[in-house]
Amino acid sequence: MKNKPKMYAVIGKYAVGKTTFLNLLQDYSKKVLKKEQKILFSDEFFQKCYLKNEPCFLALKNYNPSFVETNQVNKEKLREFIRSNIDNINVIEKLVYPFLEQHLRNNKYDFVEIPNLFTKNANFTIYFDGVINIYSSEEQRVKNILNKNVNNSISSLNDFLNKGFFDRVDVNICNSDWKNEDFFPKFFSKLNKSL
Repeated sequence: MKNKPKMYAVIGKYAVGKTTFLNLLQDYSKKVLKKEQKILFSDEFFQKCYLKNEPCFLALKNYNPSFVETNQVNKEKLREFIRSNIDNINVIEKLVYPFLEQHLRNNKYDFVEIPNLFTKNANFTIYFDGVINIYSSEEQRVKNILNKNVNNSISSLNDFLNKGFFDRVDVNICNSDWKNEDFFPKFFSKLNKSL
């Protein structure tokens, strides 16, 4: 009997290198393992969901028409709404997280980059077989933030919202680790054995 494919959450604070890690993992997997990993980046999921007539767009428009423009959600309006009262994050999460939950329920991925596994408004942990936490030195994280060319208020808000903390982590990976040539062979070996 074939084992059920596993799905792993990739978490970590804002700007620690989650996307970079997954892109390098994909490159290694394609070149060496000759297998393409199925990866979901939650930012990309929401970018699509925020487009005109997509579910998140419609839910946010229904709640407050000023949150949307002609063709997409106005993310700056969402940020303003959250900055005006930090508890407003709960309003946004209640409106859009059900669509990500539905997507995870109905689709299978090898890895999912997701900033928050568990909030007051959603429990994504039930969709994952393992949790991989990416971390970096604070100095490297600050460099990464500066490289993103994001203004300070957006960066601070992203930092607050994307805590990257979860108490059940199966693997911790420092972003300097994957620069070692033997990192990905060992990673996939351990992944296949233990998680």
